[in-house]
Amino acid sequence: TVEGAVFISPSLGTLEFDWSGRELEIGFSEKLRRSTTYVVTIGTDAADVNNHNKMVQAYTLAFSTGDDIDHGFIAGRIYSRRDSESPLGVMVFAYRLHDSNSDTLNPTIAKPDYVTQTGKNGEFALQHLSFGVYRIFAVRDEYKNLLYDPEVDDYSAAPSDIAVTPADTLRSDVWLKLTKED
Repeated sequence: TVEGAVFISPSLGTLEFDWSGRELEIGFSEKLRRSTTYVVTIGTDAADVNNHNKMVQAYTLAFSTGDDIDHGFIAGRIYSRRDSESPLGVMVFAYRLHDSNSDTLNPTIAKPDYVTQTGKNGEFALQHLSFGVYRIFAVRDEYKNLLYDPEVDDYSAAPSDIAVTPADTLRSDVWLKLTKED
């Protein structure tokens, strides 16, 4: 389950996994970019072999190919559309907006720049973001394809785009309620 729960942001293409006992080596199909902070997230879909216990919250590790690690941070909570549904494992997608894609961003075909998963109580944290403006979506990604599939996935979108700047690196009040498109 770990292989399906590892996300690297920004994406490094197809990942190759090599297990050796309790150690995992991850190979990237693309070269690392210069002066870039990479965020490795092990999501809450990871479970142990014996009891199938899932992680309570996602684990994040950041590294940089430059001198600094980015420190932008967006956090919040996801609520399910029905009280009986657990918010555990809902994907949170962050798209860094540029002038060219802010009006045409389509999460049914564009994969996110940053990804994390919600914990047991629906809380999420997107850590080590570069400065910029982000559009946030929550998606119960049934196909695990990092895309929003209408009429299949529950989803939600933040009511407005979120700016992460040197003067304002933290946004911790993003609340989203999942719904289903009809």
